[in-house]
Amino acid sequence: MNQKQEYTTVGEYFRSSKILFGAFTFGVFNFGVVLAVLHFLDYLPLKNSLPGNERMIEFGIIILSIIIISVGESFTKKIFKSTNTESTLKLKLGIYRKGVLIKFVFIELALLLAMVFFLFSPSVIYAILIAIGFIQMIRNFPSRSNLEAVIELSYSDQQKLNDPDFKLN
Repeated sequence: MNQKQEYTTVGEYFRSSKILFGAFTFGVFNFGVVLAVLHFLDYLPLKNSLPGNERMIEFGIIILSIIIISVGESFTKKIFKSTNTESTLKLKLGIYRKGVLIKFVFIELALLLAMVFFLFSPSVIYAILIAIGFIQMIRNFPSRSNLEAVIELSYSDQQKLNDPDFKLN
């Protein structure tokens, strides 16, 4: 049986992106709320402290988080460079979603790392890393303005992007 190809509009693309990336952000946020509740109910830390020099571990987690986020940024920039002005808008939107998804995965990895270490040793350093991770997720949330900032769009594509009913084919 031959199925008719379904077209997705620009508005549907951004709605589905909001749902997808909102789920990423909301899931990590929920884990953070659980950690905060456990902390205030005095169930944290799970142990008295991490073994060894706690400051060195904190410094290591900061460096590791910076490396993780930098690697994600590097991969994302390579993906965004793969678009060109001759590509269709649908292809550019797909590449943008793929790039932002990879960026979110790396941000979430750094964020979860800080949260896990917060379980064992509630520290202001980990709380700051968690806050920075959430800010990064919100800052990189997919939007038209973020897309236009990282993907080179022709004037025609910009006009199509502003029309939520434009059908991508």
